[in-house]
Amino acid sequence: MAFDYFEHCPDSFNFLLNSPLLRLLGAGGQLLTLGEEYIAVIAIGAALQVIGTGLVPFIRNHGGSFYAMVSMIAGFITNIILDCVFVWVLEQGASGAAWATIIGQGVTMLIALVYLLRKKQFTQLRMSFVLFI
Repeated sequence: MAFDYFEHCPDSFNFLLNSPLLRLLGAGGQLLTLGEEYIAVIAIGAALQVIGTGLVPFIRNHGGSFYAMVSMIAGFITNIILDCVFVWVLEQGASGAAWATIIGQGVTMLIALVYLLRKKQFTQLRMSFVLFI
C-alpha cells in the first residue's frame, strides 16, 4: 500500500505544481496553456523515460556501447517521426509532441530490455546485489 503511494507521488506533485511552477518560471498566456498540456502528458510517461534512460548505462557498462547507442538513436528517430505525424499531420499540438516523446522513450526502453534479457544481464545484476548484501 505504501509502495503504491510513493510510486505515484512524483506524478501527483507534478499535476499539483504544474501551473504554479510554470508561472514561477515566467510562463503566461498561451505558453502557460501549452506548457500545462505538455507536462500533463509527459507525467504519464515519466516511468518510461526514467527506465529507458536508466537502462542505457547498464548496457554500456556490460560492453554493449554500440547497442546502447542504437537503442538511443531508435528512440530519437521514433520521436522525430512521430513529432511530425502528431503535431503537423494530426494537429495535436503540444500534447502530440509529448506523446511522441513518451513513445520514443518507450522504444528506447524496449530495445534496452531486449538486449539485457537476451544477454541475461538481469541475472548477473541480481547476483551482484545478493553478493553485496
